[in-house]
Amino acid sequence: MIGPDATILTAYMLNRLTGIMSRLKVIESNVQRNLDLTRGLVYSSFVLVELMRKGMKRDDAYSVIQENSMKLWSKIEAGDAGMMFVDMLKKDERVTKLISENDMKRIFDKNNIFKNIDLIYKRVL
Repeated sequence: MIGPDATILTAYMLNRLTGIMSRLKVIESNVQRNLDLTRGLVYSSFVLVELMRKGMKRDDAYSVIQENSMKLWSKIEAGDAGMMFVDMLKKDERVTKLISENDMKRIFDKNNIFKNIDLIYKRVL
């Protein structure tokens, strides 16, 4: 009894999702604006991975990322609208001794966010 009902429900959900995705309109300028609202925090996972690749323990890397994220939000709440996450990281010696300026530019390249997007949608749909 559950198998056929679950299959029918799954087919219905996939049909609805396909309809939604086929009509989805992406306005690139809005995507970039929304990403910029995070002040670069969307790149935190990339920085975390890079710190671990350079030899930092995961828990330590997570603490560094979290600490700098919280500092950034405190500055934003205080009215410092121009501060970005990369600026916070460049002031942190724990980060700069492991990640070079060139690596930092590579990590914060906006193309990283969308690098595998086509593959992800292909697998999902």
